[in-house]
Amino acid sequence: MTRSPPARIVASWAYKLLLAATLASAALPVVGQASGRDIYMNSCVACHGPDGQGALPGVPDLVAVDWPAGLDDATLLKRIRDGFQSLESPLAMPPKGGNRALSEADLRAVLEYMKAMLAR
Repeated sequence: MTRSPPARIVASWAYKLLLAATLASAALPVVGQASGRDIYMNSCVACHGPDGQGALPGVPDLVAVDWPAGLDDATLLKRIRDGFQSLESPLAMPPKGGNRALSEADLRAVLEYMKAMLAR
């Protein structure tokens, strides 16, 4: 029988991965108007995964049937801009996914990409 690692170990590794992703995305400023896909792949993919299903324990599954149903664009943009911590996650998403260089137009572009990804 395989035992799951203790929650503190999972949280520790999740924190290290989030920190690495944040540092990596901070090192990749977006120049000009990048596509929403490019922004997602540079700033979001480390935690949310390439398909939006979550790459770390507790990260919300963006393609789940119950998410983001009922959330309007303003709420989603606020969470992307200011950061957010879901109840299931031991970690909070940093503001702008850790990439301070993202503009408001970049945030809107990544939201549109995510909505298109969810519509599949």
